[in-house]
Amino acid sequence: TTVPFGALDVATPSIVGQRLSVSTNAAYGFSVTVQQTSELINAAGSKIHSFNNAKDGTGSTTPVAWVAPAGFLDETQTYGHMGITSSDADLNGGPDYTNEKYAGLAGTAPLAVMAYNGPSNGAVNGRGVADVAYRIGITALQQSGDYSTTLTYVCTPSY
Repeated sequence: TTVPFGALDVATPSIVGQRLSVSTNAAYGFSVTVQQTSELINAAGSKIHSFNNAKDGTGSTTPVAWVAPAGFLDETQTYGHMGITSSDADLNGGPDYTNEKYAGLAGTAPLAVMAYNGPSNGAVNGRGVADVAYRIGITALQQSGDYSTTLTYVCTPSY
């Protein structure tokens, strides 16, 4: 499955998403994480960094309200960023995405996007179904090109 953003507009962030569904008979439920192989990168090596413009190019895994990239000259990590949010309001101690908060992916480390503490039939929101959305914002300083990365979801049961 792909998450195609299409052509990005400097004035308007782009949002795309996926619906995740988990069915399990695991007595203590499951958790779902997502991780990336790298920041979004184009053929020239330019990157769209993870939300929220960290100096090391990685994002903040603590969800906060969306903030547009700052676009400071010669600070490439501020030219654009991608954040993630989830409709799963209760991640059993995981990130709190309520009120449209976004987190960044920290390098290749997994980030929790969905969880439940019991069996699931994969049909009920918050108990086996969640929407995950990715938001990208860029400034006029972001180099043009086709950017990509690979995102991997991992579902872990708890027996």
